[in-house]
Amino acid sequence: MKLLLLEDESHDADLIIATLRRSGLEFDIELVCDREEFLDAISTRLFDAVLSDNTLPQFNAVTALKLLRERQIFIPFILVTGTTSDEFAVEIMKEGAYDYVLKDRLHRLASAVRISVNNYRNDQERQAQMEKIIRSESLMKEAERLAHFGSWEVEKQHNYYNWSDEYYRILGYGVGEVAPCADNFYAKVHPEDLDFVRETFDLALQSLDSHRFECRIVLRDGEIRHLDSKVHFFRDEAGNILRINGIAMDISEAKQADALLRKTELSFKRVVDNILDGLVIDNIEGKITFANDQFLKIFGFSRSDLANLHFEDFVAPEYRHKLRLQHEMRIAGERAPGTFEFVGIRKDGERRWVEVSTSKVLENGKIVGTQSALKDITKAKISEELRLQSEANLRAIFDNTDIGYILLNKSLRIISFNPFVYKISFDKVERKPVIGRLFTDCFGEDNKPFVQMPLQSALAGTNKHVDYEFHSIYGSNNWFSIGYSSILDSDNHVIGVLVSVRNITAQKQLEAQGQAIKDDLIRRNHDLEQFAYITSHNLRSPVASILGLCQLILDDGLDANEIPQALSDLNFTAQKLDDIIRDINKILTINKDISESREMVDFEGLVTDICDLLKQNYSEVRFEVILDFQHAKSIYSIRSYLHSIFINLISNSIKYRKAEVNPVIQIHSKQSPSSVELLFRDNGIGIDMARNGHKIFGLYNRFHHHVEGRGM
Repeated sequence: MKLLLLEDESHDADLIIATLRRSGLEFDIELVCDREEFLDAISTRLFDAVLSDNTLPQFNAVTALKLLRERQIFIPFILVTGTTSDEFAVEIMKEGAYDYVLKDRLHRLASAVRISVNNYRNDQERQAQMEKIIRSESLMKEAERLAHFGSWEVEKQHNYYNWSDEYYRILGYGVGEVAPCADNFYAKVHPEDLDFVRETFDLALQSLDSHRFECRIVLRDGEIRHLDSKVHFFRDEAGNILRINGIAMDISEAKQADALLRKTELSFKRVVDNILDGLVIDNIEGKITFANDQFLKIFGFSRSDLANLHFEDFVAPEYRHKLRLQHEMRIAGERAPGTFEFVGIRKDGERRWVEVSTSKVLENGKIVGTQSALKDITKAKISEELRLQSEANLRAIFDNTDIGYILLNKSLRIISFNPFVYKISFDKVERKPVIGRLFTDCFGEDNKPFVQMPLQSALAGTNKHVDYEFHSIYGSNNWFSIGYSSILDSDNHVIGVLVSVRNITAQKQLEAQGQAIKDDLIRRNHDLEQFAYITSHNLRSPVASILGLCQLILDDGLDANEIPQALSDLNFTAQKLDDIIRDINKILTINKDISESREMVDFEGLVTDICDLLKQNYSEVRFEVILDFQHAKSIYSIRSYLHSIFINLISNSIKYRKAEVNPVIQIHSKQSPSSVELLFRDNGIGIDMARNGHKIFGLYNRFHHHVEGRGM
């Protein structure tokens, strides 16, 4: 069947659809959420029933029902609402709604849909059949044929006999095949019934009274049929017979049905008494006129209790007024809920939850009572309450944890997520999570490939857990620990993915700080080793020279003409010692906490300034600098430090050039996810890396001595 669902809450719509699917109902459903979509649907498409929420923005169920009826659409309309009053229920049932179902009682929605649609279809079929019969060219002939009765007539004055077409057919003759007369009738009467029939006609002629009798006739193929015949005499004032009319009805099927009914009546009683549902019938006053054994079992009554039992006797006090009102509505011919629940009271006082399906009982087109099927749903109610409590507990945990959870279906669309998802820095995504949205559509193109691979692994049954640094659309970065877990059904088939998200930025920052401290300790330890080397080699040598020269001067071991030279040597050695001390001071200054302000430093502008300076210092050298900064044009840093790095590397390329070859220096940049790399290449004499690679950037390490320098 095709259903139209009018609902503006996507969660409620999903719940309604899931409930119908679990019931086994086969259906297609279309969801609309406002007046325009509803009008478009009912104007252009056909549906078997409409399920409608009570209240929508600027629209409600009563208006929707009126729109249907204005367009002469009388399909079942079922109200599916969160809460409603008895007065509103009565109002909308009067407007033509077939039923209403509360959203916290959705387990009865499927049966309400089935019953409403089936009743509507049966009404349509009966209406169509009646219209077909009414349009018949010969209503009497059609009636005779459908009812299997024929008529005959004898007019005594003119000795006139007449049989209707159906009477011919009932006796097994073709229409007009034989002359209509008593002999041709008797020729068809069963031999065992022939004397009885003749005697009946003789008795009727003598008494001139109407007579009714049954007999059997035998057709050509030996088939036996049962006839119910009635004879009526018309007389003049003197009592003379003027006309005899007769009617004969083929009651063979009724006879067979009666025999079958008698045969199956006992079986039916056994079935009624042993089905799982309690069956009960009451009259217009609400007194019980029939109840099966299962009903007695549910409420603890005995057969003798049924004599004076009223339906309110097994209904809890708080439900009696509502059920009495519904009973009065049914008896009055008004619409009332066909399926509902109430709390029943057993004979011993025990309270039981009962689900009821009720309909009217008609006799000769008049409502004479109601019939109901009752089911004890106490265990189901207890289980449902426990489930709801469990769900509430899980929801409390789910909504108050410091981990974001996102539930995806097999198509990777969002089914549900907890509030913490919004708190966990979702400024890192381009689109916020929304139920029904494809999960990967929440991420930008840079981050999307990162989430796709673990999602596919989870769909394949392999759980994944990764740490990833998201680049915010606002410029900031954060670290997240993300888990992708498969959701399995009872057959271990993957039906979805649970994504758990935890912000670990603070943890990563602590790890980075720890690594920085570790790296700083290693560097400081290396510096101490360098200082030890400087102390034992670079400082010790000039100090020893100074001490030696001073000793010579103090001991008067020099001639007068040698003293000036000794003082000059002493000055040179002291100057060399001062240079070393300055170098050490410079190193210590560089390794202090950076206090200079940072700025965006443009690489090309920096190199241009340095080249202009070096061209003055190396005017005799024609050098070329080739730049490629297309992947990274600048960096946020301390300009003086970058200037020092660039000028040292470029000047070294010029100083350590090959003879007779003009220096060519190539500098280009590379961009990685977390850093900018600068690469320098020249065509100079180079360094023997196998021999000296481990010494590069060590204090006072020099690999060529034909050019002045200190290895700083």
